[in-house]
Amino acid sequence: MPDLTQSTPQVQTDLDAVEDSNIGLVEAADVADTQATAALKSGVHGVGLSSANAPSSERSVMLTMMRDDDAVSQLRSAQILVTESGKMFFAEDNNGTLGAWNQVVTLAEAQTLTNKTLTSPVLTSPRINDASL
Repeated sequence: MPDLTQSTPQVQTDLDAVEDSNIGLVEAADVADTQATAALKSGVHGVGLSSANAPSSERSVMLTMMRDDDAVSQLRSAQILVTESGKMFFAEDNNGTLGAWNQVVTLAEAQTLTNKTLTSPVLTSPRINDASL
């Protein structure tokens, strides 16, 4: 029968041991180039500081998806990258070569919205073209 009289620190030690053994906590090795062969394989990759061909000089996490388009030789791929500061980028395959990085969202900076429809927007500082609403 388990010991039901464990102190809080003993319980925390047990919980920490379970977390440490969790395979999901294994860190992905950093790639130095987002176009390197290792980074183009499907999976989750770490991106080191100032990595070549990355959209940001920050450390990031990158998800690469790869598939064989015609089941013979035409590989198609896409990458999604999230930076430490909360920016998200994507790059898609362009005839066998990943194209330019496109920024999807940012959590901490202003963004320019072009041809977008806002449904029920909440304006905290209502100004359009430097004019108050």
